[in-house]
Amino acid sequence: KQKPENNTSLIPFQENDEDLVLFENKKQKNSGELDADEIERAMENAGKYNVIPDIAKQKNDSGVEAYKNGELDKAIGLYKEATELAPHFNLAHYNLGNAFFTKNNFEKAVESYEKVIMLNPKDEFAYYSLAMSYYKIGQLKTSTVYYQKALDISPGDPSTHYNLGKAYEKLNETDKAIEAYKKSISLKPDYANAHFNLAELLKYKGHYKPAIKEYELYLKY
Repeated sequence: KQKPENNTSLIPFQENDEDLVLFENKKQKNSGELDADEIERAMENAGKYNVIPDIAKQKNDSGVEAYKNGELDKAIGLYKEATELAPHFNLAHYNLGNAFFTKNNFEKAVESYEKVIMLNPKDEFAYYSLAMSYYKIGQLKTSTVYYQKALDISPGDPSTHYNLGKAYEKLNETDKAIEAYKKSISLKPDYANAHFNLAELLKYKGHYKPAIKEYELYLKY
């Protein structure tokens, strides 16, 4: 996923398409329960925090360089300093979430992405990354909530539809998964993995001819 740089550097988040190991999340409150009043206040205050101190930008940019060099702990420390200097610096919170995600610390990633959403409730990238994090920790229903929120903002993103399909598939909601994969393919006809996953579900439901067609498209692409 790409994101406007907003006058400073960003580490873009890349989805991991491998099979995922799920585990229980001990966090009591999740963002599926974000308070409507809190979001309204965030929207009202969104335009009030425009100035990011140069020192905070420098800390964030140094964090980006550390991240690129594989120095994740150093990057996390720098991003934290940036957010302490400018608590409203949503880009630094987002980069911090990505660094935690890369370290497989998904609960900490959730916390960072939630802060981004509180600062900017229309940030599709934070919703997308938050959905990925909840998927990783096994909160699949919550994951689908956030993929859908990302799609509410940007309905034409094939990877979001694809990952929503994966979450529905894990939940055994086969029909919803099929529709999500089909939507992904309609937006990106050469999306090989979507064709394969769709073929598998069609085969599972006994729709063999359309499944064969999807397998052929998977092989083509």
